[in-house]
Amino acid sequence: ADGLPNIAIPHLEGELVKQTRLVVVHFAIPVAFKDLADASRILPVNWVFMLMNAEPQKQPERMAQLIRALTQSPAAQLKRLFAAKKAAQVARLLTPLMTEA
Repeated sequence: ADGLPNIAIPHLEGELVKQTRLVVVHFAIPVAFKDLADASRILPVNWVFMLMNAEPQKQPERMAQLIRALTQSPAAQLKRLFAAKKAAQVARLLTPLMTEA
């Protein structure tokens, strides 16, 4: 949606992960990532949602849940999430989006 930042969702293979986590990082200065839909394009990314899942068989489900939350949630809710300045705020705003997705 207009007014929303580019995001990246890097993820690790489950065999390499000891604890399931979703780590959210906000960059003050955008970092270049290749566009997943078109690897020849480079996008400036302000937010990274790093998905780490200790159970490899659940990785696709968690990835789909995260993608749904970040693409299908109302733009107003996402704007509040991306305006958050503190980790606790991000967690408080992201949690319901993830449970609804």
